[in-house]
Amino acid sequence: SYTAVRETLKLPGLPRPVYLRRGHYGKLLTKQLKLNPKRTAVVGDTPELDLYTPLALAFKKVVLLKNGTDQPYDVAFLKKHRKGAVDSNLKDVLSTLRKTNAAQRSERRRRHERSTRRKKAAGRTK
Repeated sequence: SYTAVRETLKLPGLPRPVYLRRGHYGKLLTKQLKLNPKRTAVVGDTPELDLYTPLALAFKKVVLLKNGTDQPYDVAFLKKHRKGAVDSNLKDVLSTLRKTNAAQRSERRRRHERSTRRKKAAGRTK
């Protein structure tokens, strides 16, 4: 929830904090637009304004669409974050989102298979 988001984020290489609770952006994303963070990716070209609040809200993926004025600390941070990505064009963004979806489907399939094996094993021991 937006109220659970910490106030600031410290980025290596940026001497000031990034404020995550700016105005009504988080509330807009989660309440007014009724977006489900687990199923929603956010793409933007200004990380501080577009991406860091959705990242703090645990959105599925946040993608920086490079625009030539990108700061090295933003690029480095988003490349390292497991829910972050950096792309140069919309074609690459689509590819990133497809890979993210495929990885999530694969993980769900693995969890289901493990659960099924555990249930079968538990049934044999009774």
